[in-house]
Amino acid sequence: MYNKAVRFLTVGLFSLIAVSLFLLSFALISTALTEGARDVMAGEVQVYGLLNHVSAIVISAAVLDLGKFIVEEEIIRGHDLRSTREVRASLTKFMTIILIAISLESLVMIFKVATGDQFAEILYPTLLMATTVFALVAIGLFQMLTRRAEEPTQDEKPAPTEP
Repeated sequence: MYNKAVRFLTVGLFSLIAVSLFLLSFALISTALTEGARDVMAGEVQVYGLLNHVSAIVISAAVLDLGKFIVEEEIIRGHDLRSTREVRASLTKFMTIILIAISLESLVMIFKVATGDQFAEILYPTLLMATTVFALVAIGLFQMLTRRAEEPTQDEKPAPTEP
């Protein structure tokens, strides 16, 4: 009884979070598109404005992907991660979502700086991109180390059978 109540509450909260993320993502996309269309119709198209709209769409895609991740991991699968393989896959998927969003955002920021007059502001997007690369390397190390942890040791390997 207790486990069912906790499961029901957990699924309800995660469903609320996921729906909220989907709605926020839709609102970001809608706002970016309507403001972009309004700028075009008013003849006020500027590179900075367009890049701001691209940035909002990139963020909304990351928010949407995060909501999808929550639905898949917490609502559909709905069980604790039991093996190293499940943890590795889940964490890698989550970090990939974040890294895609950060790398796209840093790329948009680099374009913003490159098209403007204030080239000295390139430091922040460059550091953001470098951090993304560092995190990507860290995920690779995590993958390698956890995969090694899954491999059976010499004592655990079954003896080869002869034909």
